[in-house]
Amino acid sequence: MGIGQKPTLHCKVNASATRLTSLQRKMAKKYMVECKFHNRRGIKTHIKVAMYTYARFLDLKEYFDAAWLICNTKCTSKTIEYRCMEIKNTSWAYPPGRWSLENMIERKHL
Repeated sequence: MGIGQKPTLHCKVNASATRLTSLQRKMAKKYMVECKFHNRRGIKTHIKVAMYTYARFLDLKEYFDAAWLICNTKCTSKTIEYRCMEIKNTSWAYPPGRWSLENMIERKHL
C-alpha cells in the first residue's frame, strides 16, 4: 500500500480480528476443576478437599489460572471460607442464588 492510499476492507478485518483474539486471550481463564461426587445424603464436602484441590492447583499453576471445586453436596463453612485461596466453589447450595448446583438443576428441569 502506497502513501495516501486507504487500507482495504480486508486489512481492517484482519486488524480487528487480531485485536479481538488478543482480547479473548486476556479475558479467557483456564480452570483446573476438581469434581467431587458423594452418593449418600447428608455428607458435606470438608475443607481438606479444598486444601488438596489448592495444592494440586499450585503444582499445576503454570498451566491454569485458577482452581474450581465442584461438588454435589453442601460444603462446610470452612470450605466456603477457603475460597479466598483462588478457588472458585460450586456446590449444592453455594454460591447463593442462580449459580448453585441446586438452582441450576431446577432451572434445567433435570
